[in-house]
Amino acid sequence: ELLQIHMAANATKAHFIGYWWRPEPLHELWYGTDAHLISVYLPPATNDCINSRNSIDQRCLDDPVLEAGSRLGACEEPPNPIYKVVAKSLCDLGKDPTVDQALWSPAHLLAERFEITALDYNDIFDKWLQRGTDKWNYDLRDSACEWVIENIDLMKSYLPETYPRVIEKGEINAKLLYASIIMASIATVVVTMAAFLVFRYRTHRVMKSSQVEFLYLLLVGTFFVSTGSLLIAAPPSNISCVAAPWVINLGYTLELVRLIVKVAAINQLMEAARKMQRIVIHRKSLFTAVMLVCGLVALFMTVWIALDHPHKQTVYDLTDEKTEHGEWIVTVHYYCKSEYNVWYYVTFFWNVLLLIIACVMAFQMRHIHKNFNESQILAILIYSHSLFVLLH
Repeated sequence: ELLQIHMAANATKAHFIGYWWRPEPLHELWYGTDAHLISVYLPPATNDCINSRNSIDQRCLDDPVLEAGSRLGACEEPPNPIYKVVAKSLCDLGKDPTVDQALWSPAHLLAERFEITALDYNDIFDKWLQRGTDKWNYDLRDSACEWVIENIDLMKSYLPETYPRVIEKGEINAKLLYASIIMASIATVVVTMAAFLVFRYRTHRVMKSSQVEFLYLLLVGTFFVSTGSLLIAAPPSNISCVAAPWVINLGYTLELVRLIVKVAAINQLMEAARKMQRIVIHRKSLFTAVMLVCGLVALFMTVWIALDHPHKQTVYDLTDEKTEHGEWIVTVHYYCKSEYNVWYYVTFFWNVLLLIIACVMAFQMRHIHKNFNESQILAILIYSHSLFVLLH
């Protein structure tokens, strides 16, 4: 309605007094004409003046005296600063704790830093009115875009530090990767050849005294560990993330439990011999003990995979490097992880427990005859597996 009054007064060249505000396109519409709006300065606004003014209902009374109100209410309008209103969702997107910081949106920070003056608004309004289209529908998109293009350096100054960003695949230590794959491949080939030789010479005395079946278990466990090492060295995938902990933990168990059970039986035999006692140890019971422990490990791994299987995850890291176009580089890396770390803690402590038991067994059989003494093999396995567990 006020806009219609302004337009009618301009069309009829009639005098009109009222209140208006800046920035607003009406000032730009009539700027430089005889209808240019002239500011009327009143006393500065005070709380007493504002409180002495009529209410909105009183300003529409038929009595001109009552409609005008008290002279104490004649003063300027209180200042109304321009506020930036930002949606909370925009702030949440910019600081989402579930998203890597390198991927946070700069929109909220940009809105916080962005400033525009009344003169800038006037420039935008002037461009809008000069277009001569869509005058009163308040569609300012084209004019605003034109103003942004003309002030692109100013807009860039509002960008937060480390923006804009570009995502690049993180560099992999190729030498370490290839060395890991080669070593794991060599271990797999050596284990396969050793299994063939054990099978070929299984009737020899040395093989029989070493218990061929237990040698097979040792080789199977070693094959599992070397295969798991290959899976870890290769680029992660959802399949390798599940398969690697399976074969590695089962391989560790087969290797160490097999030796622990065998060494425990040998220690039991030697202790009985020292006491001049007769003892019978059934091979079936030894295999049953090994299979029972491996079955428990397999059951734990099945529960882990069923409830919270490891899967391929992505991590983004913001670097200090820039591209030739001035973009900050964000590197992306991939790794395997379950939602909860308790599964990794359980497998870690299980492997540590096996190593501790193996140490005790190796110490107990250190003085046993060399034909039955496997303390050296245990020591080598303990040393190598300790490194594997710590590095893993």
